[in-house]
Amino acid sequence: MKKVLSLQLVNKVFSEIQEENNIFSISHESLAKGFLKRVLPEVMNCESFDEKRELFINNIDWDLNEIPNNEDEFYKFICSEIFRLQKLPNESLIEILEDCQDDLEEINERKSKYENDLIEINKNKEIEGKKYKKNLLIYYINKLKKAESDIVSFIRDGLMETAYNNASGQSDFFLLAGGYRYGYRNFKIFYAVENLNEISSKIPFVSMKRFFELLAIYKTDKKKFFRILKKEHPAKNFIQVIEKRVKENHTLHKRKYILNQLLSFYKNKNYKLFINLCPQQIEGLIYDLALEAGIKEDTLKTSSVSDKAQFLKDKTDFFHDMQYEYYRFVFPIIRNRIAHGLGIAENIADTAYSLLLDLNYIAELICSDKLRTNQAVAYLKKAEKKKDLNSLIFYGEFIDVEIPKFYKISSKREEVERHIIQKFKYNNLKPIVAADNLMFIQVKKTAEHLRRLGINKEDCTQIIKDAENKKLPNIA
Repeated sequence: MKKVLSLQLVNKVFSEIQEENNIFSISHESLAKGFLKRVLPEVMNCESFDEKRELFINNIDWDLNEIPNNEDEFYKFICSEIFRLQKLPNESLIEILEDCQDDLEEINERKSKYENDLIEINKNKEIEGKKYKKNLLIYYINKLKKAESDIVSFIRDGLMETAYNNASGQSDFFLLAGGYRYGYRNFKIFYAVENLNEISSKIPFVSMKRFFELLAIYKTDKKKFFRILKKEHPAKNFIQVIEKRVKENHTLHKRKYILNQLLSFYKNKNYKLFINLCPQQIEGLIYDLALEAGIKEDTLKTSSVSDKAQFLKDKTDFFHDMQYEYYRFVFPIIRNRIAHGLGIAENIADTAYSLLLDLNYIAELICSDKLRTNQAVAYLKKAEKKKDLNSLIFYGEFIDVEIPKFYKISSKREEVERHIIQKFKYNNLKPIVAADNLMFIQVKKTAEHLRRLGINKEDCTQIIKDAENKKLPNIA
């Protein structure tokens, strides 16, 4: 009876070969012979390749048509089809080391260029936005230094594992394209200051593929870029969304009069007024956003828009690099240019549309579920409507968040909070914690929060204890 090569058997044989050999110096032939020696010991008595192949065919359950007649191809067949190696580990290792070397050289060249650019900016007294452009280059130089350090750390700590994973076709779910564990290899575009421009953060609503297509058009023909974007994403769509958000969100509603007036200027094609007023409102909304994100008012009062962008990057997990870089280094130059009356006459409709995109993005952030007040309102409405235990659990994490009077749900809140106190009990939640799903993680978070507030402390303590002793469920 022919042997069936189970995954368990193949893995066992491969592990034994690894223990006896340096897997990063082994050849196709050595690896294949190691396999044959363990699975078909009688192969050691074969004098010719034809005998080995015949022995394999007679004893291993495999399609005859797939088994090569050539000796070298036969060894490669064992490596690729049985061990499932896409390439030898040493080949993968060399490829990755070459990529690392290329990346380090590229980083060094780019870093040197930016350092020279910085020297030239310091010499030029007439350059527009000198302070912001200097700080932008310094930021990118430091970003490249960090990328350089990440690559060195990867070579020291992750190179061998990644080389083996790439060779065997394995890939952890958190590894990105190419199986590299450092960001520069996969996201080089974000390490080049040349790719940061006035539209980088304005169109997060398009696909990544479309973003790069539009970016290429913008770099060569700005008029064409805006013509295409306006056709694909008309201004009226953004205006309608912003107007709706002003009606529904407490932060935007505070600026209801000025925002609606601002949008009416755009609708009436009074672009000059729109352009002159919009940057101030965007900066004001960034201030509001920072307050909602928990940044102290005293810190923000005398801060510039550039400072506010820094606070948001430092204190939140939603103000990503592309937005941070735009609002810290690029937007201030645009705002100052408009304040000084520079460049407004040229492409006035495009400038207005561009600022409308900024206004739309900041309004979107203010209404997002990244802010605790918005989360609290959403969970409170859901809990009031459903009144089930799960919705109460989610709202419980936000029970102490102050709900603005704008939403007119204070009476509902009192009712929901009474339900939480009544139902957030150990006996009610014990089955949820014990269930084979991840809901226990949210139960634990809410229990910890309620205990800090002194609500149902004994029940919360028991719930937390059970959750801490629970193993993560098998969700594979």
